[in-house]
Amino acid sequence: METGDKCADLPDLVIGQCSVCELIQAVSFSHVNLAYYADANYYGGVPEKERERQWHWNRKRVARLKALLPAAVDRKVLDYGCGTGGFLEQAHGAFLEVAGFDVNESICSLHNALGWKCFSSIADVPGDVDVITLFHVLEHLPKPWLLLTDLMNRFPMAETFVIEVPNTQEALNSVFKNRAYRQNHFSSEHVYYFTSKTLRLIVEFAGLEVLVDSQLQRYTLGNNLGWLINNRGGGQDQWDFFNDEQLNEHYEQALISQGAADSVFMVCGRRSPTGQ
Repeated sequence: METGDKCADLPDLVIGQCSVCELIQAVSFSHVNLAYYADANYYGGVPEKERERQWHWNRKRVARLKALLPAAVDRKVLDYGCGTGGFLEQAHGAFLEVAGFDVNESICSLHNALGWKCFSSIADVPGDVDVITLFHVLEHLPKPWLLLTDLMNRFPMAETFVIEVPNTQEALNSVFKNRAYRQNHFSSEHVYYFTSKTLRLIVEFAGLEVLVDSQLQRYTLGNNLGWLINNRGGGQDQWDFFNDEQLNEHYEQALISQGAADSVFMVCGRRSPTGQ
């Protein structure tokens, strides 16, 4: 059934929700095209600015993996859909090996030039990776369970899958119910809008089991205040004192306690044949 929402950048693309499993998604996937993400101009001309914008997000991710993964320094990590390389940059040296994969050849070339191993063909990725991260990848794919299944089959030594997606029940939607933000929330690049519940359904359908079901807050209190006061983003620049790290650690924990952080963060493992 349709929710009444539509994509901000493609108003003809409306949003629906399954009445059975409650998964929210675009009602049509006809616009989805892998070539769009592979285009040389997709990431723009200054990827380092995007890495800087996402710096504290990736620092959190690296810290979480080091805390959650046994013998993290001995792990071989593949960051699937590595984008502008923020995670590759910060994970370098934190694990035994780190490599990225992205369908965009141009961005991979830039990463390799910086000394960060990156592949644009999945067939070229060494088969001995034991951790696969997918940060904000699954929401772009019409059949994300097939990607997970393929990765499980392609990399039989991969024991751990770390998955992060936007949380459609984040505070600006579920707590503050900010109309301006909700109108901006839906994008043609995202075909699914997950919650912890619906992401769990996807990963379990693919044959994984959830080991850690948590959340992560990317945007600061300053950003959220910008939406609440000005009905637009950018508050982190207007009131930069609200970007204080300690303050935002408390803000993140408060949001996580309510299931309202802006990203769902799961650590998954292969399900045993018996399902036990």
